[in-house]
Amino acid sequence: MNEKYIEKNTFEGLPLVPFEEIDKLYPPTDFDFLAPVYASQMNLLKERICHEIKTKGYNFISYISSKAYTWNAKIGKNAFILEGCNIQPFCEIGDNFVMWSFSHIGHHSTVGNNVFMSGNVVIAGHNVIDDYCFLGTNCSTKDSSHISEGTFVGQDASVTGDLKSPWKVWIGIPARETGKSSKDVL
Repeated sequence: MNEKYIEKNTFEGLPLVPFEEIDKLYPPTDFDFLAPVYASQMNLLKERICHEIKTKGYNFISYISSKAYTWNAKIGKNAFILEGCNIQPFCEIGDNFVMWSFSHIGHHSTVGNNVFMSGNVVIAGHNVIDDYCFLGTNCSTKDSSHISEGTFVGQDASVTGDLKSPWKVWIGIPARETGKSSKDVL
């Protein structure tokens, strides 16, 4: 947390250290970093924060719940994958990825960097999800769909084909483009 947002120096009885001073108390030669940042600003904030952490010299670690199945997937740095998630064989997942509880990524799918998947999302096989996407709770895709960079897929939406317009909002069953920029909703 940045120093300007800290009101007291503890949280739940543990020390709260300003990010500006983190490397003085916890040097990058002795510690690694996990930064499961929420999807604010369509994951652009997450990318900026992770860049600042990397600039300080830290390596990233990932948290993958022992109650998640990742088979032989290739998973990038700084992943945060919660319980009940299933990533089927032959998937490739980028850096700075968050996968909330009970979500599924089908076989042979590729997920880019800085992607946030809410709970109960179902991605079918052979999908491509580009960088900076946000997938809302309970949304789903059909096989071989491609979701363009910066796409916001709304809660309960059903993606029945390619979402070709980058940085747009898609909602409904079947998912339809709203005309809104995804940069304006999150």
